[in-house]
Parts: sequence; structure tokens; C-alpha cells
Amino acid sequence: MSRTAIVICLAALAAGCHDDSESRQAYYYEEKEAVIRPVVALVPIIDSTTSELPWSLSDELTTLIQERLRQKDKLHLIEDHRIRSITKKLSSSDNPFANDISWIKTAFANDEFVVFVELIEHDELPINGQKSSFPKECSYELNMTARIRVVDLRTEQPQIVLQELIHDTHFIPKRFSRFNFEQVSWGEDHYNISPLGIAHGALSKEIAKRVEDYILLSQSK
Repeated sequence: MSRTAIVICLAALAAGCHDDSESRQAYYYEEKEAVIRPVVALVPIIDSTTSELPWSLSDELTTLIQERLRQKDKLHLIEDHRIRSITKKLSSSDNPFANDISWIKTAFANDEFVVFVELIEHDELPINGQKSSFPKECSYELNMTARIRVVDLRTEQPQIVLQELIHDTHFIPKRFSRFNFEQVSWGEDHYNISPLGIAHGALSKEIAKRVEDYILLSQSK
């Protein structure tokens, strides 16, 4: 074999080893990053409102929160089908907002954190000073309130690391109120830029931020 051919072969072998080393290193960091991210179960939102929207508020807000958390990619959310299989086994006495939360440790045994959100207010009310007897002539405020509880399951006894109410109010001009405007449904074109879509997007963004901040803070301790 000529001197030139030997040099070429050695260079190719070195490049191959270098590429393989980089691949293993990238895989190591990807695997390490996957382990570092907290494993979180986001339970479908409990809708305790009397909203008459033609779609599920629980499905919409749960999806919006999931999308925001996955976009940031700082938490590892477990699969929807596994969460739903867990929640189907729960009884009516398993109240995530009660004082006794010991059952959560057993139900979500493979997870590090569990997030519970309950929507307790979703009301479109006339602006103060306007005559509600003429609903088409009124502008409105959409008042929304959600309560959040995040539970840390890494210790022997589950610990509450976040518990708070999030309240959000959005102005709805009279031309976009439910009395004058046929609301575009969730999932349809332009829903995200409708007054309702913008309001729900803002609420879900705030919930996702609070959940992420407190889980990451707890993990760092």
C-alpha cells in the first residue's frame, strides 16, 4: 500500500472515531437531561363552572397548559393515556384539594410531582354602570378563577409546594359579547385571536408559568 493511501485510511479512521465519540457524548447529555427534568403528572382540569360553551373547557385549558409546558421543555409530562387510566381508578372521596392527600402518593407512585387545577369561575358579567336589562348594549368582563395545587411526591409523605388562586379578568367589547357575536369554537381557525381565545390563552400561560416555576424551585432544593 502506498504512503498516500495509508495516510488517507488513517485520516478516515480518526474521523470515524471522532464522530462516534461525539454521538455517544450527545446521547449522554440527552439522556442526562431527560433524567434531570422533573417527572410531572398534569391531571385534566376540573371544571366546576356553569359555563355553557359547546366544547369542554377542561380539554381546552388542559391542552393549552400542556402545550406551553412542552414548549419550554423544562418538565417531563407523562402521557395523557396513563394519567387518564389513573384518574379513572380514583373514587369520589379522593379530593386533591382536601387536607388528606396521602392517597396521591399511591395513585401516582411513578411520578415526582402532580399538578391539580380546578376552574371555579368563568363568568361574563356586564361592566359596572351599564344596564344589564339590555344585554346587547353592554360591554362585559370575563372573570375567571382557577385554583392550583402542586404536590411533591419525592418524599415519604406528599408535600404541597404550591397552592393558590389565580384570578384573571378580560374586557369583552359589546360587539364581541355572547349576545352579539357568534363565538368561534376552540380548534377552529381564528379562535386564538377571538376575545375568548385570548383570555383562555392568558390564563393558561399564567398557570403554566406558576406550575413550572414552583416545580423547578422545589427540585433545586
